[in-house]
Amino acid sequence: MLRTRGLTKQFGGLIAVDDVDFALGDELCSLIGPNGAGKTTFCDLLTGALEPTAGTIELAGDLDVLLLDEPNAGVSSESVDEIIALIDDVADDHAVLLVEHNMDVVMNVSDRVVVLHQGTIIADGDLETVRNDPAVQEAYLGGDEPDADNTGETNATDTEGSAA
Repeated sequence: MLRTRGLTKQFGGLIAVDDVDFALGDELCSLIGPNGAGKTTFCDLLTGALEPTAGTIELAGDLDVLLLDEPNAGVSSESVDEIIALIDDVADDHAVLLVEHNMDVVMNVSDRVVVLHQGTIIADGDLETVRNDPAVQEAYLGGDEPDADNTGETNATDTEGSAA
């Protein structure tokens, strides 16, 4: 198992990763979050590319871990399916932590999804649980749920009848 306890990385006054407790077992876990959430810094801490300001990183047992930081970035849409197949294949006998912005990929491969926002974990669970989490909706949508009034439009674009 890969585990972090109180993992923190501070750059001057900016806390990029803030007291993160995380565990990765024999699974494919996707780490998602808005740009600037601390995902790449978290991976850099796990690999030793960065030294933590505080906290510990533990690798227990003989776990083979693969960390993938946005493997689909810059890849043609035609190649994404091939990459998904490769990730699925590797995940059969390795623990995988996948940082990904492509939610189609996350939905297709993840056993578990963790959401990082402003350096802290705000949600952790299966895809449906995370998708319905109010803190996740706030982080991604600014508090407006899509189609909250069942009109087929998002609240942010529903301007019909509003005063200009």
